[in-house]
Amino acid sequence: MPINSGLQSDSTFQIWLVEDDDAQSELFKILLKTNYPSIPLKIFTNGASVVAAVEDCSPEINPRTTLVLSDLNLPDMSGIEMLTCLGKKVSTSKFRFLLFTQMANPKIVESAYAAGATAFLSKPESLEEYQVLLTSLVNFWSQVIC
Repeated sequence: MPINSGLQSDSTFQIWLVEDDDAQSELFKILLKTNYPSIPLKIFTNGASVVAAVEDCSPEINPRTTLVLSDLNLPDMSGIEMLTCLGKKVSTSKFRFLLFTQMANPKIVESAYAAGATAFLSKPESLEEYQVLLTSLVNFWSQVIC
């Protein structure tokens, strides 16, 4: 059953998902479109494509209204390496970068924040956990960003 997020249909809030696992990406896409159809979603499968998208950021993409949700372990670089690379090219403070993983090592979490992560989250392990994460993200970030 879809959840009413209270977001306006003309919301400029958008999500960029960086995930190399097709099943995880598809699950996120289905949950987002079912529950929050007005929120645009762009899916990237590696860090380099995000770096290129940020570098080529066109005027219609406002970094202040873009939430980047990235897996920590990507095929070409880690989420932390992606943030470090971006930090050398643009002000990452303009974007909201949330990294998620199943490994919550305190040193990794500290490195993520040092590289510019806005938040570090545990990766959901079930459909129910994914739904809770998505609902929490949208409800919180739509208030912060919009």
